[in-house]
Amino acid sequence: MAPINNVNSPDMACNRFRRPVPNDVAVARAGSDVTFHWSSWLYSHRGPVTAWLARYDGPIADVDTTKLEFFKFAEETSM
Repeated sequence: MAPINNVNSPDMACNRFRRPVPNDVAVARAGSDVTFHWSSWLYSHRGPVTAWLARYDGPIADVDTTKLEFFKFAEETSM
């Protein structure tokens, strides 16, 4: 898959082939611990890697990713 170069593209939020499915949703209470696992391909990636989340209430099939307020929760910048 080619990179997304247009930072104004709606594809920046969830990539070109986004398909929200139940496995893409995690319910977490404020202040709770959440653990994420980055696949091994990321460790061979050259350049920064960032991970973002956004709060959403409602049916996942109705989400408009261009209206979500994302926040960065992790980054790796070593090469």
